[in-house]
Amino acid sequence: MTRCFIAIDFPEEIKEFLLEIISKIKKANPSENLNYTKKENLHLTLAFLGEIDETKIEDLKKAISKIKFYKFKAKFSKLGVFPSEKFIRVLWTGLDSEKDEIFELRKDIEKVLEDLNISFDEKFKSHITLARIKFLHNMEKFVENIKKVNFAEKNIEIDRIKIKKSELGENGSVYSDLINIPAL
Repeated sequence: MTRCFIAIDFPEEIKEFLLEIISKIKKANPSENLNYTKKENLHLTLAFLGEIDETKIEDLKKAISKIKFYKFKAKFSKLGVFPSEKFIRVLWTGLDSEKDEIFELRKDIEKVLEDLNISFDEKFKSHITLARIKFLHNMEKFVENIKKVNFAEKNIEIDRIKIKKSELGENGSVYSDLINIPAL
């Protein structure tokens, strides 16, 4: 079994921008000890697949590579938390695209997954994990503080998607690309 997800990777300049946001979050919440995402692991998750049987990986790669999409621009949106402000486990940000291209891309991915009979979380919201949270000293203050974190609008061109493999190691997850699918 291989733990997989479908994602949009970022160039170095975008990862640096996200590290700046993380730095602002740290400054806004100095008493909280969050498990921040490492620079090399910053990406937008389009679909988390979990454990996939090895025999389905090649079919998945072939089917996802047939998805046709054009390059598009997106910009970073607000900060948010999962699953709720009363029980926080993930701090995230997202991307908004002008013509909802991310939503359309996700629909195309879901169709492929359904056709291959690969289960996925239909309620899943595409996001960029900035931090994982086990415990907060003051949840209300944390939520209040992250709502105050400002970041300049930053645009990004989306020109590819990837199927990524996730391996849990001693120092956290290590991601590697299974396939890189360029836009048209």
